[in-house]
Amino acid sequence: MGAGTPLSYSRFNHLVQDPLSGGWVLYNFASGKLARLGPLERGLYGAALELDPGLPFVASLERQGFLTRADELAALKLVTQMRCHNSGVLALTICPTMACNFCCPYCYEQRRAGCMSAHTQDQLLRFIDRQLERFAFKRVFVVWFGGEPLLQPSIIEALSARIQAAAAKHGLAYGAAIVTNGSLLTAANVALLERCQVADVQITLDGPDAATNDPYRRPLAGGGSFGTITRNIRALPSFFRVKLRCNLGDHNLHLLDDMLALARRLDEESAASVGFVPGIMDMGVAAAPEQAPGLQSGYGSVGRALARLGLVDQDSIGMRLPARFEGPFCGSQMAHTYVVDELGNLYRCWEDCGKPHASFGTVGDALELPAGCDLHALSRYLDSAWPGDDPQCAACPVLPVCMGGCPHRFMEQGVRRCPWFKDDLDAYVLARLRQRHPGSA
Repeated sequence: MGAGTPLSYSRFNHLVQDPLSGGWVLYNFASGKLARLGPLERGLYGAALELDPGLPFVASLERQGFLTRADELAALKLVTQMRCHNSGVLALTICPTMACNFCCPYCYEQRRAGCMSAHTQDQLLRFIDRQLERFAFKRVFVVWFGGEPLLQPSIIEALSARIQAAAAKHGLAYGAAIVTNGSLLTAANVALLERCQVADVQITLDGPDAATNDPYRRPLAGGGSFGTITRNIRALPSFFRVKLRCNLGDHNLHLLDDMLALARRLDEESAASVGFVPGIMDMGVAAAPEQAPGLQSGYGSVGRALARLGLVDQDSIGMRLPARFEGPFCGSQMAHTYVVDELGNLYRCWEDCGKPHASFGTVGDALELPAGCDLHALSRYLDSAWPGDDPQCAACPVLPVCMGGCPHRFMEQGVRRCPWFKDDLDAYVLARLRQRHPGSA
């Protein structure tokens, strides 16, 4: 819209009075801008639509997104669609095996014996080569997943070399990560991961000591896991970046402070960097929820606990919550994101992995996407990337950062997992204020 279109207040603004300073805080969930207003600015903001748009104060509000001339929902929808199809990244989650040496009660994965055959590995490489020929990527990124991927280190090493060579042939950057229970991070496997450029490592602990962790992070062979995992983290070299995840529920939410302290200690004691990534136990997606009654905790209680510790960048399902609009909620909603199980079945979402009924095809049949694919299964995550057609989402001021929440949970359970602060915007904006201006606390 042109300069002749009248200004209006952004639908994504929130204004709150700071009880500590007595001033006002203006936040915009689309731009991520935060402005502190004194009494004069607060009055000018209230009258901004009646003032000359050329006044510096009004022009500044427009630059920061607090005032707009655009149809904001239409603009967000267009940019979302553009980002879904133009990420520049071929993102692959690869499961060398769906077997696991742990039996955690809330796990949603489909454990089964076996590993990726040489034939399936060859088909996967043909699939990757064909995607790299057809589309203008800038980067290839691989996540090793399972099951427990380090049960099959030789497959990780063999496929890594071949995928890196394919990326290099097309002049593309390459990066990799692994989701592991941490029990098999032996010296040999750590050296292998470094050779394979697997720099990012996600490991889960559900308590700050053996007594609180081991009942939930259970080795199949019996015994505990806390000591082994923490020793392995401390021994990692500086090449690695660890995301220490904690699945929070009613049984351990009171230990959140201690878990954060543990992550900080491990960061100090290891040459690797260690950061804390809290999440929520969602027994609605557990493979066998009857094994772990009472673990679920409300999204609101987890979110408020995170905010209390200043962790306002974390959503309560363990994903980073941006301060502003960045595009779709999840990588599953990006056109060139693929999850591959050990049989070569293709999926969009980690939580579908290993469930053949949720697959949209195989690496052998899908070389010429979308030919050879179940079009509904292939497109349903893409179709969910814009939640603004849902009246509840369209009317919500936090839409730009929430973007409808987890698409898998919405499609499977029929409910939105809204951010904890949807009903307490004052608390969220003030938490952002303290984060950006610690001296205002």
